[in-house]
Amino acid sequence: MPRAIPQPIRGEIVRLRQQGQSLAATAEGLGLKVRTVRALWRRYRQQGPAGLTIGYGQCARPGPRFAEELHRAALALKREHPRWGAGLIRVQWPEQLPEQAPPGERTLQRWFRHAGLQPARRRQPPARRGRGRNPHEAWEIDAKEQIALQGGSGASVLSVVDEASGAALEAPVSPRRYWAQVEPRVVQAQLRGVFGRWGLPGRIRVDNGVPCGSPADLPPALALWWIGLGIEVTWNRPRRAQENGQVERFHGLLEQWAEPARCADLAALRERVGWAVRLQREVYPAVDGRSRRTASPGLQAGSRH
Repeated sequence: MPRAIPQPIRGEIVRLRQQGQSLAATAEGLGLKVRTVRALWRRYRQQGPAGLTIGYGQCARPGPRFAEELHRAALALKREHPRWGAGLIRVQWPEQLPEQAPPGERTLQRWFRHAGLQPARRRQPPARRGRGRNPHEAWEIDAKEQIALQGGSGASVLSVVDEASGAALEAPVSPRRYWAQVEPRVVQAQLRGVFGRWGLPGRIRVDNGVPCGSPADLPPALALWWIGLGIEVTWNRPRRAQENGQVERFHGLLEQWAEPARCADLAALRERVGWAVRLQREVYPAVDGRSRRTASPGLQAGSRH
């Protein structure tokens, strides 16, 4: 909650306005927002000097306060079970107070925090958000799903794009509409082939979807495999597609160039996707008239094997 405007400044607003100074000039001179000055001046005109009084008495939450015995009982239960959260303590409310409803979860959390019984929440260290500057320093991996083929069947593609150069490296195709339906061992085998051709990147950037991400606390098996290989994994923040900008742009090109709706079957799609990957990386003049591969000599060398 913002701090209240001090009483002397409120009086200065009235004095300047009575001298004919505009709202904007008054706000600028006092370092306030125009809407704040306007509100205080309106209150003065409607209520007189009483309208400038700071209303601390109006800040309290209305309604009954909890009895002291509830406060003591809650703290006692928390001390007895320090690992219990406020939600569980509400469920296990002391039986000696059956006729008194327990306070809300937020109220209990506030009581525990003020009493020094609520440990500070441990936060994960922030993920490194810096972009890769050299080839194979970082890869972006993401799935393009629900691809419709000519005959009505579906497919999906797992795209691997070098972050620094923007060059597409590989794009394995699956007959599944969603990569969440692909068996983990199949995904691992496909990526093992990518590592064999290009080496190991220093970092892989993925979103929170399956198979690379997980809504659970622990990383999925695929990410643990990468970490075991010495690859750092960066999970993008939810609903931040721009953090995977290179692979998202490639997905747009894939839709335009590969023309999956004209592919009769999965074999045709694989051929068209492979052609689009090579065209994007080795032919298309994307960097000052040069291909991405030519503009980034270190791309072909790979990183680690």
